[in-house]
Amino acid sequence: MNNTSSSISSALMAAPYQLNIWFGIFLWVTGNLGSIGNMLVFRSPTFRNLFSEAICDFFYFYFVLTTRILQKGFQVHVTTRYDVICKLRQFFSVWGNQVSFTLFSLATIDRLLSTQRANIYRQWSNRIPLAYKVCMVCALIWLLFIGHRLILYKAKNGKCAPRSEFYAYFDNYIEIALTAICPPVVMIVRAY
Repeated sequence: MNNTSSSISSALMAAPYQLNIWFGIFLWVTGNLGSIGNMLVFRSPTFRNLFSEAICDFFYFYFVLTTRILQKGFQVHVTTRYDVICKLRQFFSVWGNQVSFTLFSLATIDRLLSTQRANIYRQWSNRIPLAYKVCMVCALIWLLFIGHRLILYKAKNGKCAPRSEFYAYFDNYIEIALTAICPPVVMIVRAY
């Protein structure tokens, strides 16, 4: 009886690691294939905002999910060992998500403008030079807003964490606002 409970216990202990490895690799492969497929589909001039969003998703899947699979599945602690990877992962985990969501929202607004009856609204849609500028401005605005993570995170004591206590609270509230509150509010407003 003791041997059976020991084998069940060891199987339960190994389950999260195996799940992170196999399910993580499945998500990594399908996410990257989907992003590459989106880049191929959205490379036409009509869908430039979605093309930029697909590129952002590709980098997000590639970098953030790769470090998670390495850390949680294979127990290779790259973000706690290397300061640069710690800072980049903390930055890209929020920046890539926000840029992708913003570009998707802007592409949705572009499609909405193209279906309006009034010509004054329709003339703002499908403007390729404007779409390029908006994509660059969007990436730069989020870089300025979230770039503090590149400076204020550090790998210390086996953790990738903010440098000070006050900044940890500030960063948590910013992350809650950007990832938990803003996306549903934006989606509700756009749906309305």
